[in-house]
Amino acid sequence: MEWSTTKRGRPAALYKGYSYVFHKELKTLEGVSVWRCPKRNAHSCNACIYISGDDVFRDPQPAHTHTENWGEIGVKIIVEKAKKAPCKDPYEDPQAIWD
Repeated sequence: MEWSTTKRGRPAALYKGYSYVFHKELKTLEGVSVWRCPKRNAHSCNACIYISGDDVFRDPQPAHTHTENWGEIGVKIIVEKAKKAPCKDPYEDPQAIWD
């Protein structure tokens, strides 16, 4: 699982080719939060995962109503790594960020 942010700066979880946005903390299980598929309205997708810390507590239920988007997820992961990587030399080879 990877972490990212939405266009509006909210936290997003990236898991198995899908992204999820925070929905709520569970009152019955301390430290467990519910994350929903952001395509809930566009694709009538009700899939959600339960996260405890950095671990997925329960895989997506129900199943997504759309296919995963590894390309979009890959771009989000790369952008997040680039944001966190220090830029010492503006002319540095971009590949150096990942090494």
